[in-house]
Amino acid sequence: MGFASRPGATIDGRAYSHLRRIQLSPSGEGLSRVELSVEDAARCRADFADIRLVDGSSAQWPYLLDHNARQEWLPLSLVENKDADEATEYRLDLPAQPVTLDHLRLDFENEFFDRPYQLFAMTEGAPERIIAAGRLSRAETYPEPLEIEFSAIRATALRLVVSDGNDRSLAAPKAEGRFPLLDLYTVAPAGEYRLLLGFPDDRPPVYELAQASSTVLAARAGAATFGEVIENPLFSASSRLRTGPGSQKALFWIALLAAVGVLAVMTLKTVRGEARDLS
Repeated sequence: MGFASRPGATIDGRAYSHLRRIQLSPSGEGLSRVELSVEDAARCRADFADIRLVDGSSAQWPYLLDHNARQEWLPLSLVENKDADEATEYRLDLPAQPVTLDHLRLDFENEFFDRPYQLFAMTEGAPERIIAAGRLSRAETYPEPLEIEFSAIRATALRLVVSDGNDRSLAAPKAEGRFPLLDLYTVAPAGEYRLLLGFPDDRPPVYELAQASSTVLAARAGAATFGEVIENPLFSASSRLRTGPGSQKALFWIALLAAVGVLAVMTLKTVRGEARDLS
């Protein structure tokens, strides 16, 4: 991958809210793979356009994203509410939020049951909405976990409502969610880097490496080791005004306010001058 192994433009890393330190160990072909986690996904935009891989000089290194790399089952924390009328509600908190998932797996202790359910998703800035409905059903001879499939949704939490009728509530289940996750491929040399995350108004990156995506993704990739996702200690909200689309908006409003101020001063001077002439 030597033909593509060169740094890109430098960026202001202070505009990104979170980061993860990464140690790259490329393969003999010069390629490294970084497996993005649910924590990474939760700090990024839904389209993952606000990810940057930078070196110690704040130069960004080009990368490719494999959007269908992996699907990972992770446990969900569950809070039970039995106060609903003839129903039991379960709030299912995700391991990070907001993050995309497309399956729910429930493991009940009860050997036999057959009850209606509704599954709701809570999303940022919108009312919760129903994403699945049907019956939770298990025969006595097949005590396997149940799976609920739904269209992939970026959510902050789920709410499961199980109708009990006049039966006793089911024992609270163990719950897992299935999360589609991405892999990041880069041709950066071996060494330590920072993965910058979290800049809602960032422009999607444009790298020449995308023109050689088939060659890159067909090559053998080396592993990467990394630390936890942490808040960027150098984060500065004001730095976002100097980069990305937000900078143009800021300049527009500054210019507009300045023009309004000048116009107000000129109007005031004119009014005072007319008042003096009348006196």
